[in-house]
Formats: sequence, structure tokens, C-alpha cells
Amino acid sequence: AVKKVIDNYLNGLSKHNVDFAVSQISSNYSDSDGSTYDQFKSSLKKFLEEFTNISITNVKISKPDIKDNKAMLEFKYNFEAKRKTAENINGINERIAYLAKENGSWKIIGLEKVKK
Repeated sequence: AVKKVIDNYLNGLSKHNVDFAVSQISSNYSDSDGSTYDQFKSSLKKFLEEFTNISITNVKISKPDIKDNKAMLEFKYNFEAKRKTAENINGINERIAYLAKENGSWKIIGLEKVKK
């Protein structure tokens, strides 16, 4: 169930479906950049407006560490995005996802870049 949340989030991105991607995010979202749910949704919308084709491949999701109603996992994926006005971008994203069970459903409460 926890991994499915990440799958759904990434599918929302690749299908340009902001609402579906954000439906995986908790209204209590916060991260080390100080972003809240509304800021996260706003920046995701801007990103999807700027890029047309988003391809997400080679998704690897670690075994989640679940304790009670909290979970943590790492995920990694290759991406390629075509920009409407400038050069395309591509690379590998590695993230740590923090999740919590809210009203019986797992939601992402934080995303952080994996520090090397």
C-alpha cells in the first residue's frame, strides 16, 4: 500500500495530472525547504506547465520502514522532460519519502533529496 502511493504520485507526474499526483500528498505536507502542501502543489503545477512530455522509467522503490502509522522509504527513477521553450532536462532523481496513515490511507507527508 505504501509503495502504491509513490507509484500513483509518479504516474500523476508522467500523465500531467496534477490533481492525481497531489491526491497522494497529505495536507500536512512539509519538507526541509519549508514547503507546505499549497506551495508543493503550486510548484508542481508550474513544473507541469513548463514541461510537455515527462517520461519516468526505471523506478526503484526500497522496502518501506513502517512503524505504526508512519513509514519511510527511498525511491529512485530516471526522468526526461521536454521543455516548451528551452532545452530538455533529464537525469536520475533519488528521494526519501515520509508517509503517514491519515483516515485509513497512506499519504506523503514529506519528500527529501537523498544526500550523497
